[in-house]
Amino acid sequence: MGFNSVREFGDLLRTLRIQQGYSRQYAAAEVCGVSASYWSKLESWSASAPSSHKTRPPGIEIIDQIATGLNLSPAQQAQLLQASGQDLPVTQLEPIRILLQVLRDETLRQDVEELLKSDIQNAIRCWQLYAEAKESQYERNWEKAAQLSDQAHAL
Repeated sequence: MGFNSVREFGDLLRTLRIQQGYSRQYAAAEVCGVSASYWSKLESWSASAPSSHKTRPPGIEIIDQIATGLNLSPAQQAQLLQASGQDLPVTQLEPIRILLQVLRDETLRQDVEELLKSDIQNAIRCWQLYAEAKESQYERNWEKAAQLSDQAHAL
């Protein structure tokens, strides 16, 4: 049976918690890095509750925390995502997990920022070369246009 509604998300979360050996909500919440009160709200979610009493669906980062904390399989994590209304294919989960890990680790984040800075500078330079090549084409300077285009491709 598929878990598709908000209420079913709570049922699925409860089932997975118990399957993973956590009989108490607070123990699962602690290992997953969320508050016990938030965990309780997630498990008791009701689609029919007044909107002022509803908890927002958990984001991908929270679901990743839960999946990591409970040691869920990719298929179980995909079920949680689907039940939360964020139906991402399992193949898309790994890059998201890696990105979240990078963002949490200060050293990795700084390294990635430095790498991206270089990529962005190269993209800007490439765009400038293409613009100059296009301008050279308008001026009918074919040799210069080809040379600039080759430089852009080399980046």
